[in-house]
Amino acid sequence: MGWISRPDQARSVNRCAAARLGDSLTNLKLDPKEDPLKLLSLDRKSIPKLTVLAAGLTAAVVVATMTTAPAQAYSSNPPLSSCAGCHSGGVITPGTTATAPTTTLAPGATYSVTVTPVVNTAGGMSGYSIVPVAPATGTARATGTLASYTATMTAPATAGPYTYTVWTNQGPDGAGVVGKTTYTINVVAAPPVVVAPVASFTSPVASGIAPLTVAMTDTSTNTPTTWAWDFGNGTTSTLKSPSVTYAAAGTYTVSLVATNAGGASAPATKVITVTAPVVKPVSSFTATPTNLTVAFADTSTNTPTTWAWDFGNGTASTLKSPSVTYAAAGTYTVTLTASNAGGAGSVATKTVTVTAPVVAVPVASFTTSVASGTFPLPVTMTDTSSNAPTSWAWTLGDGTISTVRNPSVTYLTAGTKTVTLVATNAGGASTMVSKTITVTTAPPVVVAPVASFTDVAMGLTVAMTDTSTGAPTTWSWNFGNSTTSILKNPSVTYAAAGTYAVALTASNSAGSSTVTKTITVTAPTGTSAAHISRISPDEASVGTKVTITGTGFGTAGVVKFGTVTATLLSYTNTSIVVSVPVVSREEVRVTVTPTGGTASNGVEFEVKSNNSDDGHHGWWESFISWFN
Repeated sequence: MGWISRPDQARSVNRCAAARLGDSLTNLKLDPKEDPLKLLSLDRKSIPKLTVLAAGLTAAVVVATMTTAPAQAYSSNPPLSSCAGCHSGGVITPGTTATAPTTTLAPGATYSVTVTPVVNTAGGMSGYSIVPVAPATGTARATGTLASYTATMTAPATAGPYTYTVWTNQGPDGAGVVGKTTYTINVVAAPPVVVAPVASFTSPVASGIAPLTVAMTDTSTNTPTTWAWDFGNGTTSTLKSPSVTYAAAGTYTVSLVATNAGGASAPATKVITVTAPVVKPVSSFTATPTNLTVAFADTSTNTPTTWAWDFGNGTASTLKSPSVTYAAAGTYTVTLTASNAGGAGSVATKTVTVTAPVVAVPVASFTTSVASGTFPLPVTMTDTSSNAPTSWAWTLGDGTISTVRNPSVTYLTAGTKTVTLVATNAGGASTMVSKTITVTTAPPVVVAPVASFTDVAMGLTVAMTDTSTGAPTTWSWNFGNSTTSILKNPSVTYAAAGTYAVALTASNSAGSSTVTKTITVTAPTGTSAAHISRISPDEASVGTKVTITGTGFGTAGVVKFGTVTATLLSYTNTSIVVSVPVVSREEVRVTVTPTGGTASNGVEFEVKSNNSDDGHHGWWESFISWFN
């Protein structure tokens, strides 16, 4: 018969031994027919009640734990004499121990268990088993007659306390369970790695005026659990985010060391600058007048940073040391209020007296852009007077005046022009100064004419009017009826109605040009028009009496020299006496228009200048041409 070495071997116990256990099982209030394996699940309080009989030998069972539960020996009664041969008469000695780790283990860790059985050489030891008690895991087993053995075990993967039972077997067949002990391991998850803090903090201000209260806010990382503050003024704190009040001016270095299970941080520091309270200024200033201008200088104490000036004339300034120019002499009240961070200081007041400067009378002088030239001659006057004149009175020598400082004038006639200047300021008027400008007549610039003319038909008579440009001096007309003329503005009477090509060649010293026009004349119908046959004389000066002879004048009408109506001295159907009127051109066409009738033919007439005998005929012609 074998010994129980582990629970599944218990069923192989010889029935004779089991029968002998009946009385003992009865004492434990167990059914004698129960499987002997239940013996293995009896608690420690039941074990002392169990009597094991085996082949007349006394078996001892040793129970031990990590807390070294005392080993106990149990004797069989009656002896198991009938099974004595199964165990070769061996004597079992209890006292087996199992030594497990004495520290906690990490989940899944490998550890060693040393089993030391007490071996009786008479019976021998065949092996042992380590059996986990649920929910523990991991087993190890050895067989043979070993005095001791070290087993390698693996801790469960889940944290918690776990119990293992160690069974020892003894006997030739290894079937006898002769010893038992237990051990417990505690599986604990590894604690997290704690990193030391990195200290940091903020403060709402870095500077201020005493007394200055500053609230510190911890911003350290890595979850500190304690804080050590030094505020640099002899005070400290262990609060997370403390406040401190600095009573005196100075520079204070605040430091923070933050700590947790991982250790202490390096110190974090900030500097807080505290200044003394600012004292209000005592306002004061000086004033230095020069004529109407006064220079002010701030002399306020306690370091003002702003200034408010009132100069007493409606103007103000925020400069530190301004100046002001008064418009008029007089006495003015000036105030200054100087301020700084401590507030506005006292108001300083002074009265200043300013006087108008003594003004020197100007010394007039000027220059002209030219001193002479031909008309039209533009000239610019430039004032060079000294002593700061404020007004100017010019006469420009052509009847015009000016009050601007630097006037301009254009002279249109020849002659000597005298320009004068009087310059004035608050000190008075200067002595008049003058300059002369000589203006002469420029010779005309001659260019070749461009011939052109107009024509006015009155029945068979056509009046030609020269409109050539370029100042022609001679004219050559061809009327297209084999007649010609060298007058400037001739007329022609055609013998018959029809179309005629009229050509004009206008010439001067620079050249000539020719223009041709086609004109159409028609015979008059109804009453015959007035007709001038001659004018006597055919040239005369303004105001001279001339006689116009012709036909069809009627008893009244109008006589025109060009576009100017002449004054009638006498009027008949065939003879009219008039006075030569003032006209704009030397050569004009004279026409007679009877009352109720049509204009007569035009006859050329030359109006002579009244001073044509003094050699200035050309000047008069240029002057009249300029106005036309």
